Amino acid sequence: MLEVMNVTKKYGKKVAVEDATILADRGRIHGFIGENGAGKTTLLKCMAGIYRPESGSITYDKEAIYDNEETLQRVAFISDSQEFFSIYSVRGLLKFYQKCYPDFQMDQFMKLNQKFGVDLKKGIGALSKGQKMRLPFMLAIARRPAYILMDEPTDGLDVGSRSYLKDVLIEETEKRELCVILSSHDLNGLEMLCDEVSFMKQGRIQRHSDMDDVIESVQKWQGEIGQDELERVRKQIGLYEVKQMGRLVTFQTMGNAAETEQMLSQMGVQSLTRQKISFEEVFLTWNENVDMIKALEK
Repeated sequence: MLEVMNVTKKYGKKVAVEDATILADRGRIHGFIGENGAGKTTLLKCMAGIYRPESGSITYDKEAIYDNEETLQRVAFISDSQEFFSIYSVRGLLKFYQKCYPDFQMDQFMKLNQKFGVDLKKGIGALSKGQKMRLPFMLAIARRPAYILMDEPTDGLDVGSRSYLKDVLIEETEKRELCVILSSHDLNGLEMLCDEVSFMKQGRIQRHSDMDDVIESVQKWQGEIGQDELERVRKQIGLYEVKQMGRLVTFQTMGNAAETEQMLSQMGVQSLTRQKISFEEVFLTWNENVDMIKALEK
């Protein structure tokens, strides 16, 4: 298990991550979501042992990540900015990995590359952006780590490569009980991939939950109601993202869906129907109203 306990990281006086706590089991895929600057990349780099936090602890299976070569061997980090050794060809980099990582599986790398199609004779600097994203993913999987940390892993990939990457992650997670921690702005992709998710804002983890529970926690409704009744509903039930066209109103609520539906019906909302809601809509509602939502939960 990955245990991140009360981690705070600063850049000078600026707090990038504040009091972050996460428990992530093996055999699951965990997603970080948040706006740019929310602290996702900084926290991932702390988990990878690249940055050392001012306070808190990070352990993998009860072993610290810092100054621990054995633990580092079991953790792979894929950055959103791929800067490899420019003097190497891809084949030369493979030889380097074989020397550094005794468990490196060349057969698995070659199998992945049959789909990803990176030219082994090319220099690293001559690769396209998409190829530079595929290469570290293949290298990381072939290392056979217990944990993979990924920052925007699908950035620059075409649709087919994104789909294959996700399929490989799911297969490896199920087959080897790999633990995957990733951040991405591809919210629809995360919804299909992740078992659990953490919302980050202004350096803090605002919520951590199973993906199914997150999706279920926000409901989207459509119904008919007059203006006076709508204002009464607003006061008694928290409404978000309200859009009105005459008597027809679309809005979001949070909490228990069955209880909310009963209350809305009792308060005079007619022709009430629950609408399909996307993970992107859920994220936007949480992100824009997090302070209000947390106050209501208290």
